[in-house]
Amino acid sequence: MAIRRSVERFYLQRGDRYRVVDGRILNRRLEINVAEHCNLSCRACSHLSPVVPKSLVDPAKIYRDLSVLARCYHVKSVRVLGGEPLLHPDLESVIDAIRRSTICDSVWVITNGRLLPRMTTAFWSSIDLVEVSLYPGQHLGAEAQDACRAKAKQHGVALRFHVRDEFQESYSEAGTEDDELVRRIFTTCNVVHRWRCHNVIDGWFYRCPQSHFIAKVLRDGAEHVDGIKIDDDPSFPERLLAFLQSPEMPQACTNCLGTAGRFFPHAQIRRKDFRSRQAVPTQDLVHPRLVGTARLGLARLEAATPRPILDSAENALYSPGLLPIARAAQATGRALVRGIRRAPSPTSNSAPELRHTGLLRR
Repeated sequence: MAIRRSVERFYLQRGDRYRVVDGRILNRRLEINVAEHCNLSCRACSHLSPVVPKSLVDPAKIYRDLSVLARCYHVKSVRVLGGEPLLHPDLESVIDAIRRSTICDSVWVITNGRLLPRMTTAFWSSIDLVEVSLYPGQHLGAEAQDACRAKAKQHGVALRFHVRDEFQESYSEAGTEDDELVRRIFTTCNVVHRWRCHNVIDGWFYRCPQSHFIAKVLRDGAEHVDGIKIDDDPSFPERLLAFLQSPEMPQACTNCLGTAGRFFPHAQIRRKDFRSRQAVPTQDLVHPRLVGTARLGLARLEAATPRPILDSAENALYSPGLLPIARAAQATGRALVRGIRRAPSPTSNSAPELRHTGLLRR
């Protein structure tokens, strides 16, 4: 056990997990939760939106935090999300603050789309890409989708629609005392290690959104325990890199399922019932194959692969030509995990819809 743990720490501590160019740490994405609440109530929402208090970011504070962070950190895209980002009454000012900070090359908005037809010309003129999640029984109709495509094309904005008809269990209220299971969940977590979904929330930097939201809901007032405070001290860049490369697990991992949760059909739930549905031990919500030996081996291989090689592979997979193929392969992988012999073909009606209008700017 001790030897295996030491090997795992070696993989996670490799210095080339993040590239540093001209004094700035490079990453693919940074997420800003501009509205933590939502106009939907999805069961097992990974941001716990059905039960977090209404919260809107201040554009001035976003500019302050990102301007400081931009001195030592840069991303290809800032992803504006929530909750539901279109609930923010001054979203254009938030996006402007992000751009003025110079922290990113492009700004994306991730939304359930229900409010998208109401968005103004100022909104469409301010963004590079909109990604819409279509939930069963809750999504835009065909005419509304076509109208949004027309607006996107008019403003040169990439527009994607994805059918989201299944979720994964995201967290456990009861958690677990099985340290080895928690370590497996962390090691195989795509959010932290593969996608590197960094978040800036209220002046703090997190390796993943769950570090903030699980602590906020379950530990009442301790939401900053897994983050690092953004400041302009000369030592901050070094401290930030050490924080990102640390093999230590966030405390939220005790309750988080990472990307190892069981799959289930998407469903809306009454807000008052949201937490009670998750009040079971981690062991009952995790999918064994997603923390099994094969998945651990893949995680360790990725961690040991030099960053330039991974970057080249990611750039290729995210290209418009290969992205549909990559998503079809992802669907096949999910089907294999669930024990299904064959996943839907990328052209079938049940496959996720992937459409974009205009040039995809990265």
